Amino acid sequence: MKKIVLLFLLIIHFNCIAKQNNDSLPNIILLYTPIKETFFVSGINLNRYTAIDNMVSPLVYDGYGLGANFGLLRQKSKSNTNLNFSFCSAKLNNELQAKHYATELNHMLMNCGKSYEINNLTFNTIVTSIGWQFNQVLYFKSNSQFQNSSLTYHISSAISPVFRFEKYLSIKENKKRLAFKKQRYMRINYQFSIPILGAIARPNYNVIRKLNDGTGSNYENSLASEVISNYKLYSFKSFFAINSILCLEYYFKNGNRFMLQYYFNFEQMKKEHFSYKVAQSGLQFCLLTRLNSN
Repeated sequence: MKKIVLLFLLIIHFNCIAKQNNDSLPNIILLYTPIKETFFVSGINLNRYTAIDNMVSPLVYDGYGLGANFGLLRQKSKSNTNLNFSFCSAKLNNELQAKHYATELNHMLMNCGKSYEINNLTFNTIVTSIGWQFNQVLYFKSNSQFQNSSLTYHISSAISPVFRFEKYLSIKENKKRLAFKKQRYMRINYQFSIPILGAIARPNYNVIRKLNDGTGSNYENSLASEVISNYKLYSFKSFFAINSILCLEYYFKNGNRFMLQYYFNFEQMKKEHFSYKVAQSGLQFCLLTRLNSN
């Protein structure tokens, strides 16, 4: 604990020294930024999943999927607010079973958060922000090799602190280049979050979703009521997750932006008979359409 406090004090000390010498910095990017901007975010995503669900099998399943996302982004001079929805469908396989015994995965993600710029932790042109984030994650998996259409899921809701770092980049004008001859502006940012508290819903152990009694009658229990009744709070000891995003934004002249994201998400639950691990990584291609600015 003493080492962490000492490191934090050293960071503030060196930041003060950097501010005193700020006038002598040769490469300062001057970019006009409106006080407030609102963007509509839309795009597509390519994902890879790796999962272990001990309620179904000890085997490792992995595969690829394609999805879409949309949301809103509001940027002010000292803060960022985001609301994002993402959907993806994928097929997962393991190394022992035939490919046609694929597990169908449907993944939905909703997150909203806000971060604030911290002046004392801003170094030269690297801006540091700290805030909070709420994540709602839904994984639904069905395995076609079981005639009863075995369905498993894990649904998690988590609150996390967010740490964000961003830096403006520029390409100077050069008429000799084949492309991008004029000056262009970009921004690169990285953020990560680790939940401190989560609520998780898992199906009952070895549950059968559908049942045929042999006389032509089918029975199916209510998934919605089961999810609600199985929602329970878990601490950092039983539930661990990490969400990280590396993002590059390219500024267009009309105020819109193109955004390329690489993200990595990981979840793990350690409760006996209900444990699971899932890792998601992927690329997201987004267009940020500016709705208003002032």
